[in-house]
Amino acid sequence: MLPIIYLHGFASGPGGYKARYFKDHLNALGFDVHIPDLNGPDFFHMTLTSQIDILRKTRDALPEGPVILMGSSMGCVVAGHYALGHPPVDRMVLMAPAFGFVDRWLAEMGDKGWRRWQEEGKKAVFHFAYQEERFLGPQIVEDYRKYDPSDLDRLDMPIFIVHGRYDDIVPCSGSRRFAEGKSNVQLTLVEDDHHLIKKLDQFTAGITAFLTQ
Repeated sequence: MLPIIYLHGFASGPGGYKARYFKDHLNALGFDVHIPDLNGPDFFHMTLTSQIDILRKTRDALPEGPVILMGSSMGCVVAGHYALGHPPVDRMVLMAPAFGFVDRWLAEMGDKGWRRWQEEGKKAVFHFAYQEERFLGPQIVEDYRKYDPSDLDRLDMPIFIVHGRYDDIVPCSGSRRFAEGKSNVQLTLVEDDHHLIKKLDQFTAGITAFLTQ
């Protein structure tokens, strides 16, 4: 079986509930699952590029050949942009992919909030892995602007997307748009929110079938 690299979401970590759940489930099926810490040594300076670099180093430590990428929220964006420049990725599982997450951040905080973040040089966010507030620098926004989200439409490997219908953090409309007209993308909507914890059993069977077919 191909190795799987699981990529956790923003302000989360390798010990998150979904990461542990799928590691246990997929290990039991015979998969070798790796979960890098995308926060890196310094969450304050984290960027999309720094997360892609961590994924690259994780991949480079594995035997040559295709891998499977599995992501949650921002981890899906990391997986997608990595896959564009670092083949071969055999297939991907994306859970509540946070396509365009920076654009939503900026829309929510407005120009005034963004200027404040830049002037102060830091923004406090609650980090679920650390269970406390941590500061994040504005470079994550500036770095994100180096990437073109529309490039992800070029991903041509099989992709299985799960998204909650009641996701108010990353609306499922983004996944609907991404999947539209793509024969390589399978979209499953579930009665859940962004965390996708309530209906894990409901879509685990679909993911398992996708990974073992």
